[in-house]
Order: sequence, then structure tokens, then C-alpha cells
Amino acid sequence: MTDHRFNWTQDRLFFTCITLQHEKNSYSN
Repeated sequence: MTDHRFNWTQDRLFFTCITLQHEKNSYSN
């Protein structure tokens, strides 16, 4: 259970990072 939650958190952080990066690029352009 703990591992599952940890993995979910990792994916969430990764997804957030990608989203922020995308928005950053959009603002730059």
C-alpha cells in the first residue's frame, strides 16, 4: 500500500513538472 501511494506521488510530481514546463514554454513563445 505504501509503495503504491509513493509511486502515485512520484507520478503526480512528474506530471506536475511536465505541465509547469509546458506552461513555461507557452509563455515564452
